[in-house]
Amino acid sequence: MNDTKSAALAAAGAMTHGRTPRALGFRMPAEWEPQAAVWLAWPHHRTDWPVKKAAIYWTFAEIARLVSEVERVRLLVADRRERSHATKVLGLSGVDLAQVDFVEAHTNRSWTRDSLPCFVVKGRGKSREVGAVKFRFDGWGRYRDHQLDDAAGIQVAERMPKHWLPTLDVQGKLQRVVLEGGSIDVDGEGTIFTTERCLLHGQHSRNAWLDRPGTEQVLSDFLGVSKVLWLPDGIAGDDTSGHVDDFCRFVAPGKVVMCDTKTATPRDLCVSLKFSCPLCKIIAKELHHQKCNYPKGNSNQ
Repeated sequence: MNDTKSAALAAAGAMTHGRTPRALGFRMPAEWEPQAAVWLAWPHHRTDWPVKKAAIYWTFAEIARLVSEVERVRLLVADRRERSHATKVLGLSGVDLAQVDFVEAHTNRSWTRDSLPCFVVKGRGKSREVGAVKFRFDGWGRYRDHQLDDAAGIQVAERMPKHWLPTLDVQGKLQRVVLEGGSIDVDGEGTIFTTERCLLHGQHSRNAWLDRPGTEQVLSDFLGVSKVLWLPDGIAGDDTSGHVDDFCRFVAPGKVVMCDTKTATPRDLCVSLKFSCPLCKIIAKELHHQKCNYPKGNSNQ
């Protein structure tokens, strides 16, 4: 381990004494646990959906309609004009606007799972306390226009009485840790998935200066996990370069659903998705797993 990584680890360890979420009893809950709201950002980036932008508004509205039937929707809008447009589309789509909280914040894109905080909880039931852990968002290590998304995430985090921006001291320089919500998945009981390609050694790996032990320390300190399952890779053609959220997910503590295909060629599919691959052996060793078909994609990486 080189001096930079040693310093990062030392800093991460030093921050555990009564200040990190784990030290205060917080943990990242599983997605099936009770929640108060879902955060969305009104879409506006033209190149994210070529020739489909008009339809995307209605797709987001349908998502908001379904969410609003069971919990609140918190919607990021850039300004009054965008709020007016969103209100009109939501209303025409049958969304209960009394269930929508509009929050003004400029964004680059609409992928809130990746750019907004990871929420953590302490306790259960009515006594449960909620905090926010806002990692740095850098456009998946790929896109230059990400600063507004990162700032919007900090703004959301600052709404919570307890919030953290994971930052380590690396050779005397403070450096924020990069992580997206889609690059991890948790079971709420201490286990987390992520991929080596995304966080450790891929072309667009998020924290090249932090090795496996250092990364595991950060995940433990700030998300309250005790076991990290490292999957080797993600699917081909994914701009996120290794996210787990599109092929491998927890559905209950210790139970995983993962995608599989028998029709794609090696060029179309990363080796980690073949059902006989090391990924499956990792999961089979640690957890119960179930596979489902995955549509054939195209490779652009």
